[in-house]
Amino acid sequence: MNLIHEHACLLRRLAALQARVSEQMGALARERAAACARADAAERACQQLQGTLVRERARLVIASTRWWWGLGGPVPDVVRAASPEVTASPMSAADVLCQTGCQGHAHPWLTQDGRCLLKGGDCTRTEGAMVSEAPGAR
Repeated sequence: MNLIHEHACLLRRLAALQARVSEQMGALARERAAACARADAAERACQQLQGTLVRERARLVIASTRWWWGLGGPVPDVVRAASPEVTASPMSAADVLCQTGCQGHAHPWLTQDGRCLLKGGDCTRTEGAMVSEAPGAR
């Protein structure tokens, strides 16, 4: 009878141990599921922030391009920070043509005496610029 009593005692201990391990495994599974949910939420938040960053960078590129090409709009903060002497007034279309077509290509519209062939008057973009500065503009 002593053997039966010992066997019953061992079975009760085994049952208690199995219940405790099952509880711990359940808690571990719940913790793991919660951690996965937090990681998924953090990943979604990160993706949203990356999307916002890309959109803001695109907006900045568009605003900077519009301003530098003289198409209007406010001076972007990054342009103002890079060159504090920049004014808020955008360039006119004639200024853009002068800057890109003349100054950017060795002054082809500038005569020997400093007159602008594009506008028909004195060159307003360069002070004292002469055609001799431009190798192919003679």
